Amino acid sequence: MPDSSDTVLKLPREDFSHAVRRVSLLSSERLGKAVKLELTAGKLELSSKTEMGEAQESLNVEYDGDGMSIGFNARYLLDFLSVVGSPSVRLEMNPSRAGDEEGKAVDAGDKPGQFRPDPEGEMVYRYIVMPMHL
Repeated sequence: MPDSSDTVLKLPREDFSHAVRRVSLLSSERLGKAVKLELTAGKLELSSKTEMGEAQESLNVEYDGDGMSIGFNARYLLDFLSVVGSPSVRLEMNPSRAGDEEGKAVDAGDKPGQFRPDPEGEMVYRYIVMPMHL
């Protein structure tokens, strides 16, 4: 169960999966297929960048808190999204304790990203993905 400082996003599984797949096409194998998720009011932006170019995708989300960013290995996200079987997923993460005085997005905190099926089925579980420094 998330605590009060956690950010919880409900994402349509298929849309999120397609966005991660497209953005990861330009992510670097050398950097662990990193995909950056940047959360701002009403929008989740996925991006990756290499010497070959960069890719960006945006998803509309129900969120009105402070901006934050977190990076994940795209393969690990796609592994979960390919087998979850629910129409949407929940992403739970917590923002870092130190705010940014210039209003820029802060890094995600010390908790890893926790993904859960939504709605939960007969088996209740979470898929934990450790964040990457970008």
